[in-house]
Amino acid sequence: MQSSSRIQCRRLILFVICLCGLTLCVPFQFQRERPTTFLIGVFSTTGEGKHRAEIRKSIFEHRNGRVCNLQQYVKRRNTRKVCQILYTFVVGASLSAPSLVLSNSTYPVVLEMQGGEPDVTWLSIRENMQDGKTQTWFSFAASLTSQYSIDYIAKMDMDTFLDVRSLLKFIDANLPPAPSAPTTDTRKRYGGLLQEFLACGRYVHCELLRGRIYMSGQFYFVSGDLASYISSNVFDSSKLRTGFEDIDFGLWIFSYPAAINLVVMSGEMVWVHDFYLTKTESGWAQVKERISSGQILLPSRRDMLRETDSCIRSSGPKRCGQNYSEKHT
Repeated sequence: MQSSSRIQCRRLILFVICLCGLTLCVPFQFQRERPTTFLIGVFSTTGEGKHRAEIRKSIFEHRNGRVCNLQQYVKRRNTRKVCQILYTFVVGASLSAPSLVLSNSTYPVVLEMQGGEPDVTWLSIRENMQDGKTQTWFSFAASLTSQYSIDYIAKMDMDTFLDVRSLLKFIDANLPPAPSAPTTDTRKRYGGLLQEFLACGRYVHCELLRGRIYMSGQFYFVSGDLASYISSNVFDSSKLRTGFEDIDFGLWIFSYPAAINLVVMSGEMVWVHDFYLTKTESGWAQVKERISSGQILLPSRRDMLRETDSCIRSSGPKRCGQNYSEKHT
């Protein structure tokens, strides 16, 4: 009888332990002080007004007010209570300006609205894709994060079709807002479609990815703390340049001196990317023509790749990307 009681007691203890263990399997829910806000910069050019109109109508006209353009969000306080996804088309507006301008420089980073479109951010830079537009955009957006409670900043291509409803669900489930006290912000999130050496292919830049990863340029995002880092004097982007925008951005992020929290969206894609231009005979002909005419300078990119690879091999990505002289003075 005594041994039977012990067995029953042990079974009861195990049952209680199992119940406690089951509670640990419940998905973690973020304790949110407010809804998470997610700003998307859709990279465009001056001559794409018609395409912008199509994207505006097909993607960003959303019910219930949870989607709005950045300009509405900044100007109307009542919009901020319900709007979670903010968007703006990002265009380089000056022919004579530099290709990169950071928000802490004396050069104006953004111009006023032009051309009658209420949802375009006109950066006061020379239009480009690989030479500074990305960093300028994230620098400008980072300057808005604290004042307007913007939590995440994304870059999206014009040929990317985004499912807004799926993105809202993804944000609610996976992305906490910035804490109310900035000094406790430890999110450091970098998300998108993961790319690595084996998936990259046989392009010249793929060799740089041995042992490294980045998020594909069609759509990726970072938390506000990382956007502020790559816009600061602590960070020196000139040491980590390959001439390929999305790879460069990944190198910049991984130069951050602490751990990075990856948000890999490969298993729950919320967008479709159109590769039509480079997967047709006429598309490849255009690319080859741009190379032969000097619009795409592969030799200079190879030089940039070699220099970046050499810096990473000798110093590591964290030390290579950081400007230690400015940080410690």
